[in-house]
Amino acid sequence: MRHPAFGVPLISLEYGMASWRTSLKRFGFWQSVRSGLLNLVRRVFDFELCVIQHVDKDLLPPEPVNGYTCRLVDSEEFHANLCEEFRETDFRWAFERGDICLANICNGRIVGYDFSTQHPTVVTDGIEFFFPSQFAYGYAALTASDHRGRRLAPHRWYETFMERKKDGVRPVFYFNLANSPSLKSNRNITGPKTPVLGYTAYIRTSGRVICWRSPAAKALGVGFRAS
Repeated sequence: MRHPAFGVPLISLEYGMASWRTSLKRFGFWQSVRSGLLNLVRRVFDFELCVIQHVDKDLLPPEPVNGYTCRLVDSEEFHANLCEEFRETDFRWAFERGDICLANICNGRIVGYDFSTQHPTVVTDGIEFFFPSQFAYGYAALTASDHRGRRLAPHRWYETFMERKKDGVRPVFYFNLANSPSLKSNRNITGPKTPVLGYTAYIRTSGRVICWRSPAAKALGVGFRAS
């Protein structure tokens, strides 16, 4: 059945309204509007608009999760003990350039991991994220599907922060402003007042990659650039 005025299937309208109500409840009005508009653009272009943040204060240690440990692992241990879901994962290139990895371990298997680097890193084809030397960029954060919902990520965040604190650097990261769940998860881990360093974006159109950084991000030397 279609709406008589617009020729739109009523089931589509009902699904859209249900999604909108869910988003309002979980993320609030302004984030729901922002996410909706950005996702409309992403339907047409390969596009991301991201907020860049860093941790400027010590994090509190998270509550222990029974049956799990979280610690630094090297390349040999990482690749030898991945759980079945991650079995095809290969990060030898990351370890070879000196990146560090904090992993959640359950029954001897790695079921979650975060990497941290002090090198510019390709984030998608033809685009890399770069930053000044006082920061370390966190990337490739993942929890195995059977172990999600147990708040394992905060442990990786905390241990990464403590490792980087020894090096005298602070974590830097970015979040796609269209990704409401990630933004909310970040606030739950680092707090609602995590400093914003600026904004960065890229758009791929007609075979070209165009990168943009806000004035604050330009002044600090952080954001996306063509690789």
